[in-house]
Amino acid sequence: MLVRHLAIVPERLTDKHREKVARDLTRATAALQTQITRDLRPLWHVDATVSAFTHIDDVPLGHWVIFLKESIGGDDQLGFHLDSHNQPYALVAYDKSWTLSLSHEILEILVDPSGNRLVAGPSVDPKHPHHRVRYLLELCDPCEDSAYSYTIDGIVVSDFITPHYHDPQDTSGARYSFTGAIGSPREVLPGGYLTWEDPVLGEWFQLNLVKRRAIKKLGPIENARSLRAHVNRLTPPPSDVFHGNSAKIRTAGQRRTGATEASAAQARTLRSLLR
Repeated sequence: MLVRHLAIVPERLTDKHREKVARDLTRATAALQTQITRDLRPLWHVDATVSAFTHIDDVPLGHWVIFLKESIGGDDQLGFHLDSHNQPYALVAYDKSWTLSLSHEILEILVDPSGNRLVAGPSVDPKHPHHRVRYLLELCDPCEDSAYSYTIDGIVVSDFITPHYHDPQDTSGARYSFTGAIGSPREVLPGGYLTWEDPVLGEWFQLNLVKRRAIKKLGPIENARSLRAHVNRLTPPPSDVFHGNSAKIRTAGQRRTGATEASAAQARTLRSLLR
């Protein structure tokens, strides 16, 4: 199994946040590594290492980089991109839900590094229920809202779809997202979206539940280096819930405090052995 290598790099943070991010990133990186090894790998058969680096100059050649930034110029700059050599990278804002966003980008990069993977299936558009379309494989978007997230050692991480999500029909006992929040193939949860190309109509569409349930026409997409990056630019920013105003984010903060206290108690015990 090919092992990919990811680097998380804080970039252009204020002095106020630099020390806190360095401390939080150590714990977050450990949780993200657990999510990849324990949760993602058995379902999608991909593996990766996740490392945090203080400076971009320290990142070894061959790592895909996720930048953690305090301020990002525009909403179209958030998320997934390809560099001049068609290698994936991502920009994540350091806000209340930064670990959720970080998990989201990491999972999607690992399963579809180019952002162009398509999966055929029946259309979810009630106007064209008999059309066969091609869905863009976006691992976290159908369940991206923080209401469906989960925690690893107090760190909030994203739910994600399983390969069964694109099964032709519902099957008893099948698992459609890691947490089980999605209950059937091609279901989209509130705050999420699903994007597809209808080859008969020659256009792209999106079932979007970020604000209200709607099917949006995205039009034709031609000559895009990355379909996912292009779709991200056409999709409105996630809801306020995604940005940290949910009960799950607050509860995770409490769990994180408890985990920090437990680590501190363990450290005192271990430190006593060195005397």
